[in-house]
Amino acid sequence: MTMDANSFLQLFKEQYLDGDEITLTFETDFRAIPSFDSLTGMAILAVIKDEFGVDIAIDEWKKLKTVQDVYLFIRDKV
Repeated sequence: MTMDANSFLQLFKEQYLDGDEITLTFETDFRAIPSFDSLTGMAILAVIKDEFGVDIAIDEWKKLKTVQDVYLFIRDKV
């Protein structure tokens, strides 16, 4: 499976309640966005499992800081 970077960024952004209003890049610390909360985190984890078949353990999830960190983690698993 190939994972298009722009599509991934859009999918990630859609998990935020204010996704249309935020700026998200691969360098973004996704937890630093004011609207990020535990529900957003769960939504991101759920869409990753649904779209890519990758489960991210909580201890691994806590180590991921930027959108790129998540992207590379998934890329290495698929």
